[in-house]
Amino acid sequence: YIKHQRRACRPVMHADVTLEKALKLVRQRDTEAAHNEPLDPPTIDTKDWPKTLEEVVEWIGGFQGFDGNPLSYGLREKLVPKVSATNPTVGKANLEYLTNDEDLIARGRIIKGGVAAADPEANGTFRDAYVIDRSKIWVYLTQLFQDTDA
Repeated sequence: YIKHQRRACRPVMHADVTLEKALKLVRQRDTEAAHNEPLDPPTIDTKDWPKTLEEVVEWIGGFQGFDGNPLSYGLREKLVPKVSATNPTVGKANLEYLTNDEDLIARGRIIKGGVAAADPEANGTFRDAYVIDRSKIWVYLTQLFQDTDA
């Protein structure tokens, strides 16, 4: 439970750790342990780039990052996730994410220091795990688009 909360950039207090909450993440842990990387790359349709790019992002999300997050967290626009107090976790009222994977994609930590380092150029650097994941993404995208005009 604590590992998952940290991966999702959520604060953890001792009182938050309960057996019930930990058991809710057993299926997520088992799914990640049995994970298989995608076999077939997406089809590149040069006449429909929006659809192609959606499929590419979904395909990249089929790969696991260093911390077990879906790699598509590295393709999101925001470096720093929303403050967790205004962004309920999976299973809470008014939730924004239907699955733990969606939560990890939206909230996976990219820069060291969280909100305080919202400008990594001025306040901090990228996490080592993100740098590794970004390199993996680059390799996959290079392989995917190497024989195209993209």
